[in-house]
Amino acid sequence: MIEEKNSKIEEVEEESIEDVPDLVVPDDEEKRLGRKPPLRTVLILSIGPLISQLVNALYGLVDSLWVAKTLGGMGVAVFGAVYVVEFISVSVSQYLNNSVSARVSFLFGQQRGDECSQLYIDFIRVAMVLAVAVPCVVLPIVKPLVKWFGAENELADWCFWYMVPRTCGAFINYIYQMGCGLIQAEGRSVVYASVQATAFILNMAVFDPLFLLGFRTPIWGASLATVCSEAIPGLTIVFLVFKGKLSILPRPAMFFRKFSPQTWSALRVGFSSFIQNISLTLPVVLMQKFYNNAALAIGTYDIAIQIWAVIEKLYQITGGICLAFSQGLLPTASYAYGAGRLNRFFWLVVHAYWLATSITLTVSLIFIAIPGQIASIWNDDPEFVKYATDYIRITFYASVCFSLQYIAPTTLQAMKRVLPSTLLSILTLLIPYPLFSTILYFTKKDSPRRVMFTYTVSDAYSFLVSILFMIKPIKLLLNSEKSDIGEFASETSSNDVSIDSRDEEIYADDMEALQKEK
Repeated sequence: MIEEKNSKIEEVEEESIEDVPDLVVPDDEEKRLGRKPPLRTVLILSIGPLISQLVNALYGLVDSLWVAKTLGGMGVAVFGAVYVVEFISVSVSQYLNNSVSARVSFLFGQQRGDECSQLYIDFIRVAMVLAVAVPCVVLPIVKPLVKWFGAENELADWCFWYMVPRTCGAFINYIYQMGCGLIQAEGRSVVYASVQATAFILNMAVFDPLFLLGFRTPIWGASLATVCSEAIPGLTIVFLVFKGKLSILPRPAMFFRKFSPQTWSALRVGFSSFIQNISLTLPVVLMQKFYNNAALAIGTYDIAIQIWAVIEKLYQITGGICLAFSQGLLPTASYAYGAGRLNRFFWLVVHAYWLATSITLTVSLIFIAIPGQIASIWNDDPEFVKYATDYIRITFYASVCFSLQYIAPTTLQAMKRVLPSTLLSILTLLIPYPLFSTILYFTKKDSPRRVMFTYTVSDAYSFLVSILFMIKPIKLLLNSEKSDIGEFASETSSNDVSIDSRDEEIYADDMEALQKEK
């Protein structure tokens, strides 16, 4: 049975190679994703996402400074009030980014690069549909949601107008993120970082001052500046793709073809990343509600809400580090799995995990060691510093457990374990914050300090659950033969690793689907 499937795989591979010899497995992708040692590969591919996370952190800071300078405190309040709503649109774009990155890398690893062109066209069509759906879903809930948080009518109106360009211009954001995902899938980490930095510079140095200072626009000028800053690099990537300057060469006629089976697989695989992104924000809403209520009960609301803002900024740093290494891991791990190099896959995961953990732990220890000095950057009031010192330490006590929440779902995504990956994201990111914050709040309603332990308990719980989900994949990887990290072998050889029967069936099914399509 297995021999028949192997021969079937080889026949389809040979047929694919004969049809499109230049696009099957680009040598550049093999060099970037599969030829360097695992540690070096992870480091190189994570540089771009790390810079991207830094850029995103700076974006929020500088953007709020421009708004504060031109529109005052009301403008700054919009960013806090509308954060959850805005993140819905951002999560959709990240979902498209991760789906493209994971599947393109996987197809390159399987010597099926010719399918990536149709995949890219299909995702443009998906983006068109989502660009219509997102404004229809998001805009009607903006005012009711921010009012539920306690915003007055004027602030709710400002939030609505801020979201109009953000949602109506969502298609620009989507093609920009898909382009970044394609670049990351090809292992072009430096180019990825350069694209992100270009959008940041355009936003902060060109369009923000142009709209807010030059044209004196209301709050919607800030979100329109973001759309414009992403349009230039995003459309440039699209132009380069259709000119064949990257590793794929889509044709306009592909817009009129039926969707590729690979598109549906990509959407399923990337869905866990969508759950992951949503889970980073929505569950914390309930926790913040309990935290605010507890602070009101003891008369420390003004201080507590300032501390919350500081902690969220610090927590974004550690989360960004882990997210960057998971993004760096995804394309090369997908490539290794598609190529059947399970031993290499194992070491990629190991290196991504210890790198993310060690850096996160180092940063967290700094936060724990000097929380008062860090808090005083925002406010040097003695009472503020006193509470902040305690709350910051509580937040980062279990930071050593943090990185596995990102690495484990990414590992499962790369191995095409769609259901386990999605389920793990739900169990570790969607459930813990509402569950533990509810328990901690209702057992002592006048202690915001107690609610802050939600971070500690959730991180420890998610670490244990992630370990359980990783046991079976790790067994598979450990039982594989030693993998050569050098040249790609299109046929089974001593350089390839053994894959269990279930994985071979998955691989053979993919090949059969390709053969039927042809």
